[in-house]
Amino acid sequence: MPKGDGALEQYFILDTQVIIRALIIAVFTFALTQIVQRVRRHLRARWVEREQEPGRRGRLATMISVSMTTLDGIIVISGLISLLITLGINMTPILASLGVVGLAFSLGAQALIKDFLAGMVILLENQYAIGEEIQAGPVRGVVEEISMRATRVREYNGRLNILPNSEVRVVANASRDWMRAIVDINLPYSADLQHAQEVLKAAAVRCAEDAEVKPLLQDPPEVAGWNSLFDWAVQIRLSARTQPGKQYAVQVALRRFAIDALNQAGIPVALPSAPGGESPAPRP
Repeated sequence: MPKGDGALEQYFILDTQVIIRALIIAVFTFALTQIVQRVRRHLRARWVEREQEPGRRGRLATMISVSMTTLDGIIVISGLISLLITLGINMTPILASLGVVGLAFSLGAQALIKDFLAGMVILLENQYAIGEEIQAGPVRGVVEEISMRATRVREYNGRLNILPNSEVRVVANASRDWMRAIVDINLPYSADLQHAQEVLKAAAVRCAEDAEVKPLLQDPPEVAGWNSLFDWAVQIRLSARTQPGKQYAVQVALRRFAIDALNQAGIPVALPSAPGGESPAPRP
C-alpha cells in the first residue's frame, strides 16, 4: 500500500474514533438528562404526593424542581464541554475569550443576576412554595413552578403569569397558617335587626356543625353585628377563621346557611335601588 494511502487510512480511523466517542458522549448526556427527569417524577410521586401537610408538600415540590433543573443544566453544560474537547477544539482560547465576553455579558445581564439572587432569597426564606396561593402586585393565583429566574403563577381564569423573581417584591401568601372567611349580609331598616342577628348567629352555629364545613374551620364563625350603614340597608358581617385556602368554601357555606335562615324567619335581604326607586336590573 502506498504511503499516502496509509496516512489516509489512519486519518479515517482516527476520524471514525472521534465520531464514535462524540456520539457516546452525546448519548450518555441525553441518557443522564432522562434519568434526572425520571428521578424528578419518582421523588414527586414518593415524597410530594404522599405528603399530607400542604406547606411541607409545597416546599418539597419547590426544592425538587429547583435542584433537578440545576442538575439538568450542569449535565448538559458538562456534556457540551466534553464533546468540544473530543472533537479536538482547543478550549483555552474559548475560556480566555469567555472572560471578556462574560464581563460584557454581565453588564447587559444584570437583570438575570438580580433574578437569580432574588430566587435564592425566595427559596432560603421560604416565602412561598409550589401549590400555594399568592398575590404579587396585580397578579393573584396559584404557584405552579419556581426556578432561579422566574416564578410561574396560574390565575383562576387559567392565564399563566411568568414573574421575574427580582420583580416579586411584595407577596401576600394566602396559604400559610390561617385565612378569614368574610360574608356581609345587607338587611333593610324595616327589618327587626336584633332578631335578624339572633337568626344569623344560629345559622353560623349550624354552619360550624356541618360535616363538610367543620374540618375547614379553625374557630367557630362569629356575627360581628352592624358592620356598615348605607342609605338603603344595614350591613351585618359574619366571619370565621379557616384553614389556609379554605376561606372561599366557608364563605359559600356561610352565605347559604345565612340566606336559608333569613328566608325561614321571613326576614328579607336588602337590595340597592336604582334611581327612581326601582330595583336595578341584574347584570348579564
